[in-house]
Formats: sequence, structure tokens, C-alpha cells
Amino acid sequence: MPVKNLSVLFVCTIFFQSNTISAFSWEKIYNSVIPQKELKEVIYEEYTLNRGTLVVKNKRGLIQIKTGWDNDKIFLKAIKHTKRAEELTKLSFKQTLVNSTITIQTQYDESLITGSIDFELIVPHAIAVHIFAQEGNITVNTVNNPLELQTEYGNIEVIQARNTIKATVLDKGKIVIQQPLAVVYAQTTAGSITINDAQASVFATTESGSIECHSKNVPTTALIKLTTNSGVIALYLPPDVNASLQAETKYGTITSQQFITIKPFVTQLNSDAWKRFKKEVNGTLGSGEAQIKLQSERNSIKIFEEKNN
Repeated sequence: MPVKNLSVLFVCTIFFQSNTISAFSWEKIYNSVIPQKELKEVIYEEYTLNRGTLVVKNKRGLIQIKTGWDNDKIFLKAIKHTKRAEELTKLSFKQTLVNSTITIQTQYDESLITGSIDFELIVPHAIAVHIFAQEGNITVNTVNNPLELQTEYGNIEVIQARNTIKATVLDKGKIVIQQPLAVVYAQTTAGSITINDAQASVFATTESGSIECHSKNVPTTALIKLTTNSGVIALYLPPDVNASLQAETKYGTITSQQFITIKPFVTQLNSDAWKRFKKEVNGTLGSGEAQIKLQSERNSIKIFEEKNN
């Protein structure tokens, strides 16, 4: 069949089907076939908060938080993104102040609006930060006070936080924590977790994904608990670590570069015993003050000696 006839057939088929679908659906199909130019609107705002909490609630879009000073000013840059001009005014957010808590919250129906709002904020060192996103990545850099970060779909990255971090991905997304100085809580349903240069307790859980944790220092009071259902656990420990160790896997194997003193137990040296050595370890590293608990249901557990300390 000639190419010209094929083109006519395609156009006629689309025209015929358009009579059976709604105008809104036809518009969505048209916009997906014909590229539309993205429209942007940038808004700058300034708030005053000496001490307290910043809360950001975003339906769709990126959130970036960084600190730059010790004064009481919060600077906000909000960037609206859409391909439909009529959505720019509907993409809105509001700011409220109640009891030393500033809340910035988007105000639109995400089932009707296709656009998004990105938030970039520079905040004082002294305020706590709580972020909640339905769909979008969260990035936080050099914040001194506690962090509570949650997104349903998206990635979370935290760099050089000096206080407690609670990072949660409710559905799909990865978590990366760089150089935390305090306790880390990281949880995702489907995605990997990476923690570099930890210096305190670490609690990391993922249903489907790997966990990689590099501990720069393991205090005697610390607890490292890493749990995954289907991913590999890779734990890097300083050579002078002192911790009790419990590691268990059902379908993987356990290996360690570190020397482990296995706690005594009575067993015959048969095939069942050798299988147990590969899948279950209960022992100590050094003098055993801290606690390390590792569990991977369907994959391997690997313990390494951290070379860069």
C-alpha cells in the first residue's frame, strides 16, 4: 500500500474515534501527540521566623531546602510549571503562621490540574523542617535542626544534616543520606537506601530494594538496624568497631571481611550446620558494646571494612 494512503487511513481513524470520547479526553490525546510549550511563572516571597518549624506540603513538584545564615528570614522561590495557560492562576499555594509554625501548602485539585509547583527555600539554621509531598523529589542541604521528610512517589536526598533525620517514601523512590551527624531513620517501600559517613544510630527499612550503609563511626550506644525483604544489604564498618552482631537471611548468604567472634552454640558438624553458618550469625565485633541487626529475607548480607576512615 502506498505511504500516502496509509496517512489518510490514520487521520480518518482518529477522526472517527473522536466522536466516541469526551472533549477533555480528546484534548489530552492531542496534547500527548502534539508537543506543547511549557509555561512558567516564578514567585518570590519572604517570611520571618526566629525559631520554630517550617512545614511544606506539596501535591506535585520538587522541594529543595538549604540553609545559609543564622538570621530569622525564610526566602521562597516558587516555580509553577504547566502546558496550559489557564492553569497558571489555578496553580496556587498559601502560607499560614500558627504558634511559631509556618506552613506553605499548595491549593489546587491535582486530578484536574496537570501542572506542578517547585519550591526552593533558604531557611535559618535554627528552625526544624517538615516536608510532605505527594509526588516529587525532596532535597535538603546543611540543616541543623531535626528533619521530617515524606514523599509518596519520589526520591529523598539529605546532605550534611546535623540533627535527627526521618526520611520516608511511602511508595516508590530511593533515599540517599550524605554525612549525617545524628540518628537516621530511613524507610521506603520500593527503592534503595544509601547512607554515607554515618556517625550515630541508623534504622533503614525497605520492602523491595538494597541497603548500603557506610558507618564512619559507631558509638558504643549506637544501634544499626537494616532490614529488607528482597535486596542486598552491604554494611561498611570501621576496623575498630565494637558491636554485637545479629544477621539473618533465608535465601541469601552472609559474608564478612570483619573478624567475628561467634557466640558458642551446640551443633553437629553436618550439612545443616554449614547451611546455618551461611544464613545466620550471632556474634561480636571487638568488645561488642554497640548493636548491629541485619535481616534480608531473599538476598545476601555483606559486611565490609570501611577503608576511608
